[in-house]
Amino acid sequence: MSLSQAAKRKREGEGRVFREKWERAYFFVEVKSMPMCLICKQNVTVLKEYNLKRHYESKHSKSYDQYTEQTRDAILNELKKGLKCQ
Repeated sequence: MSLSQAAKRKREGEGRVFREKWERAYFFVEVKSMPMCLICKQNVTVLKEYNLKRHYESKHSKSYDQYTEQTRDAILNELKKGLKCQ
């Protein structure tokens, strides 16, 4: 089989599901079946923990890793409120 005849993989059938723990860990929520960063409002196209973690660590970890669990929860709730208001 040549490369031009190879079937493309389809993401829909891979069973990727947004996990609630990613909200607290990486400040992501699911909007219209796409993960969206609450901090910068950027969408990540592939719903994998690695991609969310990489985005958070490369762009936001220096600013948000310093907070305690309670403070992170408060920030998360404020960011979610801001998202609902838009």
